[in-house]
Amino acid sequence: MESPHRKTDFSQRLPLGWRETIDPNDWQWIGQHLFASKGVFVSDLKNWWHTPHPPGPSSNLPSFGSYFYKRLFLWMPRKIWLFDFKCPCCARQHSLTSKGLYRRVSSVIDIKNRHYLAAEYLECSSCKGTFISYEHRLMEQLTGDDKARFGIVLTRKIACDKSIVSLMRARTLGNSTTALCNDIHELQSEEWMRNTLIYLSDCQRHKNERARLNLTPAQYEAPPVFKTPPTQKWFLAVYVRDVWSRLETLKGSATSIYVSILKIDSTKKVTRKLQGTSADSVSWCTNVGNEKGEILLSILTNFESLSNLDKMAQGLIARYHSAGQPAPLVLYSDRDCCSSKFTTMFNLWDNLIILLDSWHFMRRLAFASTNESHPLYAIFMSRILTAIFELYSSDVALLKEAKCGELKLAGIRQPSQETVLKSITKQELARPCHTLGVPILRKNAFEILETEIKHIQCLQDPTVVLLYTKTGSIEKGRISLPVYRCARGTTSLESFHSQIKNFIPGTSANDVHFQAFLLDGIARWNTARKSASLDAPVSPLRSFDIALKNKLHQLSSSVMGVPVDPCYRPPSFSSGELLGVEHLYGENVSTLSLDVDKEIDEGIGEEETFLTPAEAEDLDPELDITCGSFVISQQSDDDTACDVSMDLKSIPGWNLVDKMATFLLESSSLAFKRKDADTFIQL
Repeated sequence: MESPHRKTDFSQRLPLGWRETIDPNDWQWIGQHLFASKGVFVSDLKNWWHTPHPPGPSSNLPSFGSYFYKRLFLWMPRKIWLFDFKCPCCARQHSLTSKGLYRRVSSVIDIKNRHYLAAEYLECSSCKGTFISYEHRLMEQLTGDDKARFGIVLTRKIACDKSIVSLMRARTLGNSTTALCNDIHELQSEEWMRNTLIYLSDCQRHKNERARLNLTPAQYEAPPVFKTPPTQKWFLAVYVRDVWSRLETLKGSATSIYVSILKIDSTKKVTRKLQGTSADSVSWCTNVGNEKGEILLSILTNFESLSNLDKMAQGLIARYHSAGQPAPLVLYSDRDCCSSKFTTMFNLWDNLIILLDSWHFMRRLAFASTNESHPLYAIFMSRILTAIFELYSSDVALLKEAKCGELKLAGIRQPSQETVLKSITKQELARPCHTLGVPILRKNAFEILETEIKHIQCLQDPTVVLLYTKTGSIEKGRISLPVYRCARGTTSLESFHSQIKNFIPGTSANDVHFQAFLLDGIARWNTARKSASLDAPVSPLRSFDIALKNKLHQLSSSVMGVPVDPCYRPPSFSSGELLGVEHLYGENVSTLSLDVDKEIDEGIGEEETFLTPAEAEDLDPELDITCGSFVISQQSDDDTACDVSMDLKSIPGWNLVDKMATFLLESSSLAFKRKDADTFIQL
């Protein structure tokens, strides 16, 4: 007869595969809480199973396992929610039936610790195919709110909690995957050290108690070995997988913006970070923005030629046409305002007015100066600014009245007009410098003026659209002054160009990583500036997960009748326009690979997984592993046979001419890449 005081071994309730993939110190509590008997679940199933609390100070012998428990996430939509999964392989889509538990439990990297991911195993009675409940083909069948419960990003070996992925989305200085890897390593190390400290403290207390009672010293188990988190390559791979899972949503957030004022400008600040096969062909990053600072398009291109930018323009025109939106009225640019380049690109927008950015026009005139550090340079530029822009007399009068009231409140009873004007100017515009004999202008200054004077008409404000939008008000001297946002020029794009290089952390990134960083960065940039286009109050929620916010908006509107976040405007679907590196590949008649499994390196060796593929087969002989078919190009690299061609006069070297001609005929692009140019020179 079994003794009533005998301790129950709950680990025997676990399936064999679970005991192979779960740390031994977690066997007891998982077997006790999840299973009523061997292989039989308890009746009340849920997703999260949290660990028992560590014991407090006690005279009993401490057990190290209770100090290092890991929680478990149970993903069983069919068993818990009775969700009807359809077979993704059958034409008739038969319902999947349960095959029990998937015998491997995955390890999930969290911020301070690791936890487990367990899932159910499903099979099709028709085709006999087997599927894990978190397979992407089954996850796509779930609704958005059900998928939101699965907060894990899957990789080949170790999974990652989405709370870590959220920390990688912010593109600020110093926020790289290497920094995050070090932070996670530090947090997990400190958590392990704290748990070890508590365990050893209880052991010391127990040891002192036994010594006080003159008892034999007990043997204490050593704490478990600390498991080092994966390398920064793995964290980068997780981030790319997360971006690729919401790629269409990110594109849709950018391609669903419609405005009446467009701004186009290019920069080289970010193209230097692109590495890999396409690094030699990129020269410019061309961006299209609006008066609110949002980015409509961002593409990488070889040259700013009409042929390279025409596809971008046609996609933008198709976006407005398919959405039924009125065509933009004004386009600001830093060049080609008087030429027919933009008129040809946007030929379907007959009423589009092409204007020159005033700041770039001033920079052209500033080229006439000898030196930007000249004492008269600031006065020269201020005079040009005054000549181009004229202040509204009503606004100036209101500002003078406000400053006069402010001076009266400060104790000046009757401030003079001169005192008011001086208070408006925070610093003197210039200082006397007649002792210097250095000229401010070059000899060809008037030639530059004659060349640029024709662009004055390109600076005139259009009458078909308002350039100033009231965004708020400030109070000065008990008078409310309006605050405006100006839509003139391309200054907002210049601000974007100063930040876009920070979208790509580090010094370089391959094409897949570059595309992920760029699209995610643009989505965050537009979300941060979305409030500028709304009259509603600023949202108290700080989140850049567009898919999550969109689903929350739909559910709150459906259930409560009003959205939880009145500031949020859901985006439309992606218009199919080529963005970022995709546009560059389109110029080179190639496509960007969307298979992240082939393009990214997770930096994890075979020894860092719980089971080898052979061990997984032994645990589950019916495991159906489906591998995609790959076509390997059989191309010979044998260049040993070298024929020497001669002309009629036996002059050698014509074989080189044949090679150059063949190279030119095989080239599919209109321009040479730097790498191709070097190859051509070597021929």
